[in-house]
Amino acid sequence: MKFLIAAILFVAIFANINAKIYSKCELVRTLYNSGIPQSQLRDWACLVQHESSYNSKAKGGPNKNGSYDYGIFQINSKYWCGIGKVGGDCNLNCNSLLTDDISDDIRCAKIIYKRHNFSAWYGWVNHCKGKALPSISEYARVFTNCQFVQALSRVRIPKGDLPTWACIAQHESNYNTSAVNNFNTDGSKDFGIFQINSRYWLKLDLLETTAT
Repeated sequence: MKFLIAAILFVAIFANINAKIYSKCELVRTLYNSGIPQSQLRDWACLVQHESSYNSKAKGGPNKNGSYDYGIFQINSKYWCGIGKVGGDCNLNCNSLLTDDISDDIRCAKIIYKRHNFSAWYGWVNHCKGKALPSISEYARVFTNCQFVQALSRVRIPKGDLPTWACIAQHESNYNTSAVNNFNTDGSKDFGIFQINSRYWLKLDLLETTAT
């Protein structure tokens, strides 16, 4: 009996250690970089907060119909994924929704949203619909060309240089202040509206700590 209790505690502790809890900042940045429109980000952040508390390994249920809810979006096994096998309308194994990589979760959530809008999630219906939504302006601001040029003018960038800076920002980050490029071959990353490289110009560990 003592061995069984110890084993259960070990599994519980191990699962908790490996459960990734996203910060709102990190979630919003991930959603935006995955193609979620900026106009929807506040709703998605509110939905995730009330469905899973930003926990990528959250699992809910059993529900009254015997189904379970998986992952950061609490995606239901009756309709969208298969238990122990690939299945459902998202063509996924439900367990793949419990990993730290939430790309499958986002892909499936987009399918659900396309069919049912946010009304598919009770967390959104009960806590977000028609209510004040969390602010995300500090996490994922995307400038228009005009706003960006005005911001540069306020910090006294010479007028003749403004078109060049605007062109750089457009093609580096599409004017997105939270853009992150993780795919440099030397392991470095590029951050922000100007995609400034961490190998030469930034202290990466400090930046990633403060960014979340």
